[in-house]
Amino acid sequence: MTTDYTALPDVEINERVAPYLGIDPGKTGALALPAHHLVVDMPPSAHDLCDLLIEWDKYFPIVILERQQAFPHQGVTSSFTTGERYGMLQGVLAARGLPYRIVGASMWKRQLGLPADKELVRARARELFPWAELHLKKYEGRAHALMLAEWGRRFA
Repeated sequence: MTTDYTALPDVEINERVAPYLGIDPGKTGALALPAHHLVVDMPPSAHDLCDLLIEWDKYFPIVILERQQAFPHQGVTSSFTTGERYGMLQGVLAARGLPYRIVGASMWKRQLGLPADKELVRARARELFPWAELHLKKYEGRAHALMLAEWGRRFA
């Protein structure tokens, strides 16, 4: 089943809201377009991601993509899956001709004055974006995508 991404909410846009598309490509990844009160979990396929970007690409000037990397404690399968998803995202963005900037988690968190703790990042995202559904721990990817868009607004 394919999700319909065509209906953007009718919201008033202002400078205080991040007009950037934030993407957290992690295991619980998400895409966020705060200027339109949109945050969605990562589409299940490259095709679905393309469909979403076709509908959304006129609403943001640049994509802020979180850098992914393998860690020593990760298993081989987990590292491969992370790299595959990250590469797929870069490929789709490049194929669509969308400008994007890659930023490491430690950099965007530090520049936004956030700790490494994912729960504290989610709490801050709930403060900045009260309209977003972030009440469950499983929505950490949504919180990160929102904060990546906010980083773009402030620093890109």
